[in-house]
Amino acid sequence: ECGLEKSLLHLIKLRASQINGCSYCVEMHSREARRDGETEQRLYLVSAWKESPLFSERERAAFAWTETVTKIADNGVSDELYA
Repeated sequence: ECGLEKSLLHLIKLRASQINGCSYCVEMHSREARRDGETEQRLYLVSAWKESPLFSERERAAFAWTETVTKIADNGVSDELYA
């Protein structure tokens, strides 16, 4: 109920699970995303989102925020990314 579309939430959860190294969660979120219509190709490229042309600017912003928040203990959050 956060206001984000389900497809984007699947991608966010998948990326956070990849970063955390949770194979159970990666499998679960991939399966749920496929069930809801996400393509295999995009799921394969979530871990390489910075280099992939398959993601929108909105999705890229969500991935950047997800990575920063998931690794917040490493570097904190920059004002630029927060904005």
